[in-house]
Amino acid sequence: MSRRLCYYFEAFLAHRYFFAGLYAFIILLYTSVSVRSFGYDDEFFNINLVERLGWGAISYLQHSDIHPPASYIINTFLFQLFHNWTITRLFSGLLLSCSLVWVIDHQRRHFGRQQALVIFLLLALNPALLMWCTGVRWYAYFLPVLMYLVFQQGRNGFKAWIKALAAITLLAYTEYSAFLMLLPVLLLMWTFSTDTTKNKLSYLLGFSAVFLALYAYQLSVFFTVHIKNKALQVNHSLIANLRGYFISQVSNQGVFPVSIPAFLSLAGCTGILFCIVKYRLKSANQKTSTALLIAYLLVVISLVAAGVAWKPRNLILLIPFQVLLIAHYYTLLKGNKIYTGAVILIAIANICGCFNVCIHKNTTKNSWNFPVKELIAEVDHVRKNDSTVVIFTYDPTLTYVLQQQQFKVVSLYNSRKTTDIGTIKTAIFINTFRGSVYRPWYDSLCREENSIQNTHTQVVKLGYDRYYEWKRKLAAEYPEYQVELVIYENPAHLSDLIYWNKKWYKGDD
Repeated sequence: MSRRLCYYFEAFLAHRYFFAGLYAFIILLYTSVSVRSFGYDDEFFNINLVERLGWGAISYLQHSDIHPPASYIINTFLFQLFHNWTITRLFSGLLLSCSLVWVIDHQRRHFGRQQALVIFLLLALNPALLMWCTGVRWYAYFLPVLMYLVFQQGRNGFKAWIKALAAITLLAYTEYSAFLMLLPVLLLMWTFSTDTTKNKLSYLLGFSAVFLALYAYQLSVFFTVHIKNKALQVNHSLIANLRGYFISQVSNQGVFPVSIPAFLSLAGCTGILFCIVKYRLKSANQKTSTALLIAYLLVVISLVAAGVAWKPRNLILLIPFQVLLIAHYYTLLKGNKIYTGAVILIAIANICGCFNVCIHKNTTKNSWNFPVKELIAEVDHVRKNDSTVVIFTYDPTLTYVLQQQQFKVVSLYNSRKTTDIGTIKTAIFINTFRGSVYRPWYDSLCREENSIQNTHTQVVKLGYDRYYEWKRKLAAEYPEYQVELVIYENPAHLSDLIYWNKKWYKGDD
């Protein structure tokens, strides 16, 4: 930037209402998405357990699940208090947005307004956080604590290590991925603390013993119960894990990986990598920079080695480390046009991704893209003409949403059968992407649907997917439209549908 342009830019950032406006925008953005969201498939396993078992869900999960209990305890407490999942989601949106405000303001006070703006563009506007951390899954409670640990550099003394111990313990009770974060977090704490080496060693050894005492019981649950159920959560294919890394770190989870915003993000990441490598080859004093880079690489290697990076959503744990690294080099490389331009390209891609998340379209999460409002309007129109209408679906999101709208729903995820409903003049089968439904079971459901005798069939397609041809390269059965409604008038022998009416299918967490 020219000196005059830099002056005006700094003056703009220095305006007393600028950052206050950003903070208000962040809170409004995250809370509005949390309130307006219909949720995504994985959330409803949590929701159904809490609604069915209440506080008993905690004991049940400790004996059968794959996650530690903290997120379920928070969800159960909030639902028991308010009896409303929208308010529970609102809590998630407020928690994450307030954490982001804290991070940005902390950076502004310690490292300047420009670095704080970079944090806003790359962290607060990261679509993955907006999508995954406004719901009721563990991500919403894990990320605020992780961000505190990553961005609270420069704090020293006994109290700072006590707070870190509490945060690490909370992380470990929220998700076992905390163990993969432990070494990178401790590296950052050690590097940025100005305590003497002797004091840091004494704090580390003393608090490690306290942590083990606090976590001993949950660690035994992990080794005796939860680790046995990890099979569906890990994938040690290097290609699958690298694909997950690309989607989360090089592109972003709000845009399709083969799209203009994704290419902008790719160009931005390439520019940043080029500038960092060039700087490291020329500069000698790199203690802080090296620690940040090693911490980031440690998290990448840990997630890939653990086989969890194949799910892009798990890589939201990398985002705070990535953004801190980029912001740090932004300060070191002030005035570097390539680096500044690269940050701007990533910011543009992030904004596109956040827009997609807000309108529930073209994100990397299939069930997030469902045109739920249009679907409800369509089936409600059918119900006005026929109150006997019953809906068949194998999707957990649509099951829950339609039941909340008081529709009669037969699904893999509830106990209702067609024999419970009585005379049916109209049946609507909702066809969506198979997702995690067991393939032989899915094929059997389709065969039964296609065998139904009826007097008239109507097909309504909703939510055209512009990227469906690309997605079919990974899953041949991927549909052209997100939702297909097949409406059967006067369907015969629905109670004879074996696979739709049997309830021994068990959903995957």
